[in-house]
Amino acid sequence: MDVSTLVTYSPETALPVVSGCVAFGTTLCLSTLAQKIIGISTATKVVPSLFGMATVCLASLASQRVAICAYEWVNDKRPVQEFIMDPKTRDTLFSPSTASSSDCIRIGNHIKIPKHDLRVCAVGLAAFKLLGGRFWAIAPSSFTNLGSFARWSIPCGERYATTKQRTLIEKMGRRWGCHTCGSRMFFSRVGKNKFVGDHMPPKSVADQMNKSWLRRLNILPKVQFRFYPQCVNCSNTQGSILSKASNEVAKSTLLPSWMKAANLQKAGGGRAAHFHGLRFRVSHLTGGILAGATVVGATKSEVSNGNKKRFQGATSPVE
Repeated sequence: MDVSTLVTYSPETALPVVSGCVAFGTTLCLSTLAQKIIGISTATKVVPSLFGMATVCLASLASQRVAICAYEWVNDKRPVQEFIMDPKTRDTLFSPSTASSSDCIRIGNHIKIPKHDLRVCAVGLAAFKLLGGRFWAIAPSSFTNLGSFARWSIPCGERYATTKQRTLIEKMGRRWGCHTCGSRMFFSRVGKNKFVGDHMPPKSVADQMNKSWLRRLNILPKVQFRFYPQCVNCSNTQGSILSKASNEVAKSTLLPSWMKAANLQKAGGGRAAHFHGLRFRVSHLTGGILAGATVVGATKSEVSNGNKKRFQGATSPVE
């Protein structure tokens, strides 16, 4: 390797790293929006996790390709518009990675997936998890189920929080944020208490669950509650949603209690769920890690082909 062509950490690599972070966060934001539109939320079973894994893979590929483009733009020193309109730039962003048949995985007769793209996805998935990311939490937050930012909780009963519990909930909220929207309420003028203890599951849901004959006969235990910190804004929204849903459920006298509980629990999800796509999380730095792995300490030729050898070395223990 020619030492004179080696690129170390510098403004030339800083922009690609930042661009990778932005590309990763933007992809996750668009995924959250798409899930809200089609009615997926944290209350949905299984699908958010699968959707989230696919999103992280797509975001990982986007981060690397945007980083490569940013690196080439910095080094080409061409006007932005000219660089963007260059067919080579569009190929870098949108075309599949170039690879020989031996460096691809074939699915059927027509689908070939470059192993390099799979390696980028694998590194992205690992980095996302190591930074505390959770695939299901990319989905919009249901107001009547665990939110995307749910981390810590405390056990509780059916009653409202005690003074001691309220103090602890306030500390949890300021440290970890509202479990629904993620806000820490730093700039809010709500008052001294910015967070409330949100019963999970909600009390109205638990009441219907406890009416099932299995629980009334003590075959199944009564529903146990936990308090999660929730900001007063999300708490008010949740109260409005559950009030309306409870009135609808009360009209359905023929529905069994388990179905009423399910309807109440679904009320705050779907398109009614909270969109949090613009909320920054540490796991968004995954894009920067992938970009850095691509451009930092690499030659121009290594960057242009996605630094395949480096990613191959990173994933070789599991291949």
